[in-house]
Amino acid sequence: MNILTCNKGKNTQQYPTKNKGVTVGAFVREHPKGSGKYHIVVSQDNKRTERFIGSKEQAELAAMEVRKLLNLGQFQFPTKNRKKKKAADSLTFSEFFSIWQETEKPRLKSSTYIDYCGVVNNHLMPFFGNEPVEEIQRDNIKKFLSDKLKSKNSKDEHTHSYATIKKMKRVLSAILSEAVESSQTPIVLNPATSLSKYLNQCAGDRVSTEEVEPWNKKELNIFLSAIKKLHSRYYAFFFTAARAGLREGELIGLQPHDIDFHNMELHVRRSVTQYKLTSTKNKRSRRVEMSPDLAEVLRVWLVERKKRDFKKWLEK
Repeated sequence: MNILTCNKGKNTQQYPTKNKGVTVGAFVREHPKGSGKYHIVVSQDNKRTERFIGSKEQAELAAMEVRKLLNLGQFQFPTKNRKKKKAADSLTFSEFFSIWQETEKPRLKSSTYIDYCGVVNNHLMPFFGNEPVEEIQRDNIKKFLSDKLKSKNSKDEHTHSYATIKKMKRVLSAILSEAVESSQTPIVLNPATSLSKYLNQCAGDRVSTEEVEPWNKKELNIFLSAIKKLHSRYYAFFFTAARAGLREGELIGLQPHDIDFHNMELHVRRSVTQYKLTSTKNKRSRRVEMSPDLAEVLRVWLVERKKRDFKKWLEK
């Protein structure tokens, strides 16, 4: 096993690589010195390329990603026919998002696609929409996240939850990752990666205060008793949610023939999202164990359902 070497001045860091007999490396340099503009330099198989990245932090992260590719033997030098576009021909974030929609819509679940588009149109587009994709820098994204964390309404309440802001970052990163792969943009590295630590630091106490606090057994029993007394028709729904741990859409999509009393299982095959019947989140069916208490509640529910259906038939 050879060594992937990163040299800068007198400092030398070593990284293992699977490429035998070949010395490869990636390092960061400031050019011109004192300018605050940082480049990454990559060498492999007697070839060398240099690319301007931006800040020192961005360049170090970029070099780290390149080293991973070098270790895996997956790094490729840019081809000569892929010339950098002129600023006038650059795609804006809004324009590239239209391209992203065409390629990703068939691949994503409809609910995920709608969710992503909502995040982009409501949050990302006002900030990044007119910005050329290659000019979206890490500092821009940090400012965007920071502004969202600080945003408050007239009641001095946070406008967005921490989870929502994390989703904004995740969607932006997904789109920029696609831009890296696309031949229509000159972007070679995703500036939205590895920002979770920064986001956590900016959020401060909100990270812990917004964590989900589930009911304890006593609180759950109080809720179920109230549902049974006041809205008995929905008791089976909430009891199943508590005992089987299904997602909301999976609960709504559950049908009588999915209940297997012989094997004491629930067969989760579908979900309901945006009022549409669709597949489960991971597009796979699964079987969930059914406790004796849950089986009894569902038996009663099926009997009551048949009674209601029969009554409706008589009233026609």
